[in-house]
Parts: sequence; structure tokens; C-alpha cells
Amino acid sequence: MKVRNFLAGALMLAATQALAYPTIGDKAEWTGTMVTQDGMSVPVIVIKEVMSYDETTMKWTVHTTKMVGDKVENETKEMFHMYTPEKYQKMIQNCVVHGGTLEDVTVGAGTYSVCSMERECGHVKKAMSYGDVPFGIVKKMVTDEMDGSVKTMELTSVTLGQ
Repeated sequence: MKVRNFLAGALMLAATQALAYPTIGDKAEWTGTMVTQDGMSVPVIVIKEVMSYDETTMKWTVHTTKMVGDKVENETKEMFHMYTPEKYQKMIQNCVVHGGTLEDVTVGAGTYSVCSMERECGHVKKAMSYGDVPFGIVKKMVTDEMDGSVKTMELTSVTLGQ
């Protein structure tokens, strides 16, 4: 009986660890388009990857590559707060209370249960769908009323680190 309980506990822990993020090597890719006010459409690709974790500073190093048309930007940042499964659970529990909607969204990387929310900050409107994935974003649309551009992106691949 003790052996069976031990094995069940070990399996539960292993399953939890397998789904845990952030972890070094977590990588997500979003693809989409930016449509300018004059109707020109430009491809957009964003890739984020967790490169390292410093236990003394408790900071994650995240590398981001952004490609808009033929323009490429690379940036590496240290981050203290990262999106976690626990943050996802809190978001889902409080989604409707904070003006969001719960729904299932299908994107290139699969189908996810998400909290979709719309926010406005000055001349920028954001429609975001947050799911249980590294970095949290499953789908995103940003409308800039100042320059008339609309950027849309959806999650196309996720790789969980070790």
C-alpha cells in the first residue's frame, strides 16, 4: 500500500513538473501581420525564449527576436516576474469579474482555454487572449489609432524547456 501511494505521489509530482514553467529553454513563437493605414500588410514574427535563471538575484533572462517585414530586433532582458500556471489559474478565476470572457481559442499551436480581455490606453487598443502557456499570450490584436496600424498575432509554436 505504501509503495502504491509513493508511486502515485511521484507520478503526480512528475506530471506537475512536466507542465511547470517558466523553465530554461521555454520558447514561444507568434506570427501575424501588421496592416498600415494605407492597407499595406507586413508579416510579423515574435520569438521569446528563456535563456537562464539566476538563483541569487531571482531573475530570468529572456531573449526576444522581433521581425516586422525585413526589420529584425533582438533584445535580451532580465525579468523578475514571469507568467506561471498559478497566474493563469488566478486570471481564469477572476476573468469575468475584470471584464474578460472565458472561451476556447484555436491558433496554430493548438486549442486553448483563455481569458480574453480588451484594454485601451490612450490611442492604443489591445485585445489579448491569455492561456496556460509560457509567456501567457495565445492571441493578440493591437490597434494604434494614432498611426492607423493594426497588428495581429497568434501563437504558432510552444517548446517547453527541461
